[in-house]
Amino acid sequence: MKMFDEVDKNHDILLSHGELKVYLRSQVWAQKWLKENDFHWRDLFSKYDSNEDGMIDKEEFTMLYNDKLKTLLSTDRQHDDEETMSREAREDIMLQVPRYP
Repeated sequence: MKMFDEVDKNHDILLSHGELKVYLRSQVWAQKWLKENDFHWRDLFSKYDSNEDGMIDKEEFTMLYNDKLKTLLSTDRQHDDEETMSREAREDIMLQVPRYP
């Protein structure tokens, strides 16, 4: 999965809280969500770190992507502007994520 690999800076196939925070904070499409009053990092990790090992694995990240990130990217696509990543890059990312029923 391309987005997971972009976030996983040390290539250990797990995302630390720091890796995920740095990545999401750097993405224009995530800014509105991160600035919402009811957004809290601990809630995000509590919800998606299902095995409570302190890391986000690919399966847990896929759940986060399908629950939230895909919608943010889709909304951003509709409001495409010069600060967002190119349409082609977003489509490449979306094609890399497996779909679950």
